[in-house]
Amino acid sequence: MQKLDRQLLPNEEWQLSQQVIELSFCRNRTNEALLASEMELNGWRLTGEQSAFPPYRKEGLVALQQILAGESYLLWQRDGNVSAQRYYLVLPAEQSKGDVSEQLFPAVARLAAAPEICHTAVINE
Repeated sequence: MQKLDRQLLPNEEWQLSQQVIELSFCRNRTNEALLASEMELNGWRLTGEQSAFPPYRKEGLVALQQILAGESYLLWQRDGNVSAQRYYLVLPAEQSKGDVSEQLFPAVARLAAAPEICHTAVINE
């Protein structure tokens, strides 16, 4: 997941959902670890340098990885503030067959059931 977080998507390997999933962790520390504007994230991803990402970000990604353990999908962050983050659902291109939306609502239901998550929503873009 941390390797995927550093990539610009979509690409030939990964497909994104059209909708955005908004999440808020119950711990403010985790929300703060994932704090990043869309411009910051794109800037970090464009550099391609691991050192461009702030060190505290790893803590937030680890929390997200623990929730998604064993799932066939991943989340790719679009942006985040102190209260919530917004993510695209991501699937490998060969698995998604061009339609990631089939997995969206099962993924949201799974995330909403996680005790670490206090808020989930789907935003159409």
